[in-house]
Amino acid sequence: MTDHTIHTLESLTVKFHNDREQDYKLHKENVRCRLTGDNKYYHANHCYTFGEHIKANGWHNIQPQDINYVYFDTHSITIKLKSTAETDIKRFESAKEMFAYVVGFNDCLFDIEKYGTPTQIHTI
Repeated sequence: MTDHTIHTLESLTVKFHNDREQDYKLHKENVRCRLTGDNKYYHANHCYTFGEHIKANGWHNIQPQDINYVYFDTHSITIKLKSTAETDIKRFESAKEMFAYVVGFNDCLFDIEKYGTPTQIHTI
């Protein structure tokens, strides 16, 4: 490889890393538990996606226009309302359990977006 090619690759690597860190900082804003390792980007992104969906669509009897933001603790996902009240979406035994719930929820949203809502449920 030439020096120019190596320099270009190094520049792209630094740019990619900086972009990824910027995204992580945005996505982690409402995560109030520790994220470590390579999975921190993955979990922060899923929490951000989940929170944006709840803000756009509401949750059960809570309308989207009433939601200020959604935040994630080690043991709960909470909706902060514009009225300053708070309500838990769900509580968990651990952050690992919470992240598994969020990832599963997002995967279901992705499947519905991609394949549509199932119209018939077949039982065995």
